[in-house]
Amino acid sequence: MSTAIDEIVEGIVSQRIDKDAAIRSFQGLSGAEKNRLLSKLKSKLTGSAEKGAAAVSRALKPIDERSLSEAQREFLAELTARYGRFAPKSKENASKHSQYFVDARKAANLRKSIKSLQFHITYERAEGAYLYDIDGNRYIDITGDNGVNLFGSQPDFIKDAVAERLSKGYPLVGYTEDLFVAAKLFCEITDNERMAFTQSGTEAVMWAVRIARAATQKTKIVIFDSAYHGMSDTVAAVRDHEGNSLAAGLGIPQEYAEQLIVLDYGDLNQLNIIEARADEIAGVLVEPIQASRPQLQPIEYLRELRKLTLEKNIPLIFDEMITGFRVCPRGLQGAFKIKADITTYGKIPGGGMPTGMIAGSAKYMDFVDGGSWGYEDEFHARTEENLSRRHAHTQSHQAVGRPRCLDRDQKAMSRRSFLRVVRLLP
Repeated sequence: MSTAIDEIVEGIVSQRIDKDAAIRSFQGLSGAEKNRLLSKLKSKLTGSAEKGAAAVSRALKPIDERSLSEAQREFLAELTARYGRFAPKSKENASKHSQYFVDARKAANLRKSIKSLQFHITYERAEGAYLYDIDGNRYIDITGDNGVNLFGSQPDFIKDAVAERLSKGYPLVGYTEDLFVAAKLFCEITDNERMAFTQSGTEAVMWAVRIARAATQKTKIVIFDSAYHGMSDTVAAVRDHEGNSLAAGLGIPQEYAEQLIVLDYGDLNQLNIIEARADEIAGVLVEPIQASRPQLQPIEYLRELRKLTLEKNIPLIFDEMITGFRVCPRGLQGAFKIKADITTYGKIPGGGMPTGMIAGSAKYMDFVDGGSWGYEDEFHARTEENLSRRHAHTQSHQAVGRPRCLDRDQKAMSRRSFLRVVRLLP
């Protein structure tokens, strides 16, 4: 019978027998024979996959575009022509509107040999898991709009909440009941004492840095190589080979970079630098899982970093712009069981609209507005003791803060449910 099992395995792997025939053969076997067949099939398929992966690994080697073979050049030429025919209106838009439309993304990773392929698609609409361009093509949105749309594009409960808010008006500085409900729910779900709405993730990071400096009366901020914290000059630095901090681009004063200490992420030995310079460090800003290196997940390093910052009374700031809500409602702080002092959020809580949040312990967040106080008590919040006289709360933050479309059963779900999380959309 062993020979028969081998024949069935070979037939399945080589696809000489179809699915129905394979099922009939499997059903005709005894229990022990089924186990042997499954074992051999698994071994065979795993081996094939490993060989295939090894072959791909050997084939996909980096090639200098100056060293392309004639066959490779012909392939790129044919691909360029096909892609141009596939999305001609998008390609035309990319060139036609560049005279007045400034787009930093179009220059990112530009390569001369594939430049004709590197234009952005112009989309007409988005629905659910699909995007539709102006050339009539449909795409599967495998990134979820860069992770923002956990429920796909245009989910009814978000559209209904936005429409309801719009129907009531949206004054720039007005407060509504929904704003307070959203803030309270946000704090409960993320396990933060206080929070503030911002207009973007970049702005949230700017506030976090300012709060840390105000709380400690120090100026240096530790960041990590390969991390991304938005477009603010206050966190835009890279490190040279000697460990010096350099401004990350044109227009960024070197004086800003000199207030940053750039370290290797995950290197336990470099924690000694934080310890040695603790007297001048206002805060440590970390992207717990870096967007550029998601494979790097140094949990033990983060635990040691948390321990050190507590010992030295240095605020630990988690930038959870990407990880917030995706891993769990408390983000990586919940998954790794590491509590930061201040956390920045963006993208996902906005449900597709531009937004950001900053949250943390009252010890630090009170620097924004003087803390929680009553209008009949003796407390007086002096503006010179706060970080700013202005802080924005727009109606877009409130629009989906408490969508009416959720029924009682949905409202009764656990706060750790993502449906409850989306009720916080600012």
